Amino acid sequence: MDMIEIIAPDGFAYVNRSHRLIGYYLYCPDQQAADLWVLTPEEEALALEAQWIAEDEAKAKAEAEAGGAQP
Repeated sequence: MDMIEIIAPDGFAYVNRSHRLIGYYLYCPDQQAADLWVLTPEEEALALEAQWIAEDEAKAKAEAEAGGAQP
C-alpha cells in the first residue's frame, strides 16, 4: 500500500481541524485521510494551534476546579 505524501510550500502549513493538528510534511494512508488536511497560510495555522491549546488549557482548568469542588 502506497502512502500519500503531502508537503506544504514555504509560508504554508496543512491544517486538520477534525484532529486539531497542523503539519508541514505528512504521509497519509489514503486519499480520504489526505482530504482532511487543508493548505493554510502558516500564520493562520499557528494561530489556530495556539487557540486550540488555549481552549484545551481552559477546559482542563475548568475540569480541575469542578473536580476539586466535589467531596
